[in-house]
Amino acid sequence: MLSQFCIRRPIFATVLSIIIVLAGLIALRVLPLSQYPDISPPTVRISTTYDGADAQTLARTVAAPIEDQLSGITGLLYYTTNIRSNGDMSISCVFDVGTDANDAMLEINNRVRTAERRLPDVVRNQGVSVRKRSEENLLMVALFSPDGSMAAIHCTADLETGNGNPADGRKVKGTIHWVSAAHAVDAEVRLYDKLFTEANMNAIPEGSDYKDYLNPESVVVCKGCKLEESLKDAKPGEKFQFVRTGFFTPDSKNPGVYNRVVTLRDSFKPAK
Repeated sequence: MLSQFCIRRPIFATVLSIIIVLAGLIALRVLPLSQYPDISPPTVRISTTYDGADAQTLARTVAAPIEDQLSGITGLLYYTTNIRSNGDMSISCVFDVGTDANDAMLEINNRVRTAERRLPDVVRNQGVSVRKRSEENLLMVALFSPDGSMAAIHCTADLETGNGNPADGRKVKGTIHWVSAAHAVDAEVRLYDKLFTEANMNAIPEGSDYKDYLNPESVVVCKGCKLEESLKDAKPGEKFQFVRTGFFTPDSKNPGVYNRVVTLRDSFKPAK
């Protein structure tokens, strides 16, 4: 057996291990990125605009008919609806990892076309967009100019990548969401997590102090956050989704404070 051979000859086993490591490092530099598997779930985004409609009208006449058609889709994990006071509506449909993004987009598109007959004429005339896209945030950057020397930032929109499948084959990794600092709402965001590092506190050794199992990151306070201007009139109890980190609601006692009530992913790992 190879294991017994290596045990009796440790020098040979050490040299063999070094060769394997060096071969891996060399291969790492030449492996194409396209061969790495996708680990983020494919996402299909439905968006449209109903000019002049308030949030309640938009939810009742546009969002509800489309959401009714989304039930029973194979591989669909969940969907989130975002309605803004300016008449914009979007629904992000997240599918299970391994689902073909093109098949998912085709299925969503067929469901949306079925729901179109129930939509207002204004919405049908403008059209309902169905695009596949990635909702993962690779990097978030906050830019500011302490001395006031930078007055504006000029950017160019790459419209060909808007549907997540540009003609030249580029793979879109993420989307940048811009918030105007001049018109944004200043807020404090509180990220709540598990209170204890042990998932089952009943399983801790008898006589242990529960304080030793408190999670030091059970609440993280982020100050100086910038939110969209549309949230300045948000009221406690209303829920909003922030950059794919979860759902937040305004604090009932502290104006300008938003608390995370639901996370989109549970990355909590009990301490061993």
